[in-house]
Amino acid sequence: MSVQSNATTCSTIQANYQVAEFREQTQGAQMQPNWEGCASTGAYCLLDPTNATASQENAATSSCEQGSVSPYFLAVRTPLDVQRALAFSESHGVPLSIKSSGHDYKGHSISKGSLGLWSGAGLGDVYAFADKYNVTAIGGYVSTVSMSGGWVQIQFRLVTPDGIYRVANKCQNSDLFWALRGGGGGTFGVVFDATHTVELATPIQVYTPTSINTTLEFYDIVINNTAQWKSEGWGGHVSGPGLIYVNPLISLQEAQDSMDQVGTWAAAHNGSCDISTVANWQAFNLKYLVDAQAPVGRALIGASALLPTSAFTTAEGRKKVLDLMTTNLIDYGIMSYVPVVGSPAALNTGATAVNPAWYSTVWELTASDIMPFGASISEVKELYIEAHHRANAIQAAFPGSGVYFNEGEVYQTNHTTAFWGDNYPRLLEVKTKYDPSHLLDVWQGVGWKGAQDPLYECYFDDIQ
Repeated sequence: MSVQSNATTCSTIQANYQVAEFREQTQGAQMQPNWEGCASTGAYCLLDPTNATASQENAATSSCEQGSVSPYFLAVRTPLDVQRALAFSESHGVPLSIKSSGHDYKGHSISKGSLGLWSGAGLGDVYAFADKYNVTAIGGYVSTVSMSGGWVQIQFRLVTPDGIYRVANKCQNSDLFWALRGGGGGTFGVVFDATHTVELATPIQVYTPTSINTTLEFYDIVINNTAQWKSEGWGGHVSGPGLIYVNPLISLQEAQDSMDQVGTWAAAHNGSCDISTVANWQAFNLKYLVDAQAPVGRALIGASALLPTSAFTTAEGRKKVLDLMTTNLIDYGIMSYVPVVGSPAALNTGATAVNPAWYSTVWELTASDIMPFGASISEVKELYIEAHHRANAIQAAFPGSGVYFNEGEVYQTNHTTAFWGDNYPRLLEVKTKYDPSHLLDVWQGVGWKGAQDPLYECYFDDIQ
């Protein structure tokens, strides 16, 4: 179908192509635009992220296709909106997709030919609101992550796929409450609000070395200190030859002593270090994270696995980690991005559906690649195959360590065990109870029926 272009709208998109907030607030946009297209057919409408202001004549294809962007969407305002959409889907066989913010690395919030439901609140707004009241909301590291879905909730209000508006907490619909905290988004219902616990704002020590250019030596130091740093309360991320770490538990002097080896090494390699105390989480977020967030508007193809603390407590384990990061850098030209989480084992009480592997995790080791602008179908498929092999290599080095559902490799092997461990059978029971017609299914989510389902026609069905 021919569609007349709108020059003003096109200019707005070009100017904001790599602006996360714009993509969050635009229904059809995803943070990773490869999911706006259809990988298996090559149907895209992408701009070159290195030159997004160029005309569409410089795009990879002569045509601009709908791809996986929903042709119709509903900006959800009331439970009745969702109830009517669910009834329409079941009556007419039209699939549904749910977008909250579009912070999605696996195509869970978009689907070809679907009726799109659009709702949610990004963390940037939530953090700013909490800061006004001198409290800290516990959430994700990136401001475009949505607030609800596995953090410190004490209640949800949602419409489940059977069309009922429900309250879920420890006392009401407790099975659903359990599943919503860790079972994966877009699967159990459309959440309208979630009640969270918050913490009083507290000062945080921040440490970041800069201007370092000898990546593997730096990795070696970080790996050898990871177990100790976890015990002291550090978290944050490692990205290329640098890191941003935070710690709310120790003093500034203790932070300097803890990171002394990195500081000494950085100074010897023409680097420098910034260590300071910030007033609270929002101050840290605005000063350090806004400019350090994962880039958007680029087509990211991910691979990752969780690494347990035990990987860093023996020389053999530490060597395995360094070897994996070396392979990523030397063989694939990829500098690993490592969220550092340090989940305490004491929280493993079975109260949530989160994979129990998380409670012994200290790193999520990622090895993601970028899909080049204009890549052919076969070239894109080869990138997914390479990502599959990288993910398998990490997971083979540390069997049973688990994988983060939202950031795991798209074609994850043994995905139910990798994402949810022993929790999957119970999750499947909850899914069957509240969504017997499978109205809210996502790729490799709870209740997934396999790649042959027409819902997943834009995925490749033979990656191995």
